[in-house]
Amino acid sequence: KRVASSQKQNQQQQNHPIGISFQVANILRLLEGCLSIVTSFLLIVQSANVIDLFIRFAAVEFVIHMDNLSFALAEHGLIGTRLQKAALHLNSLGYRYPAANPRTRK
Repeated sequence: KRVASSQKQNQQQQNHPIGISFQVANILRLLEGCLSIVTSFLLIVQSANVIDLFIRFAAVEFVIHMDNLSFALAEHGLIGTRLQKAALHLNSLGYRYPAANPRTRK
């Protein structure tokens, strides 16, 4: 009876919505990586010379890092206190891994 209830609890933890959102987030990160590879390929193919290639990649890097800059500004309260609280709350979030059952380990 104890093993059956333990298996039922593990099954409930695996079906928890947090696990689904974790998987969706990782799929979106994979999609972002694939799109960046396609973008890099297009930039390389369309560039006429090395200087043009460097300028285009510098522009892409600038745009990519704008979100990190805006989050850092919000985290330090330079954009507003409401955004600072939201950024600090986001930093405190994490993913809780389900507790491992020592009986099911191989």
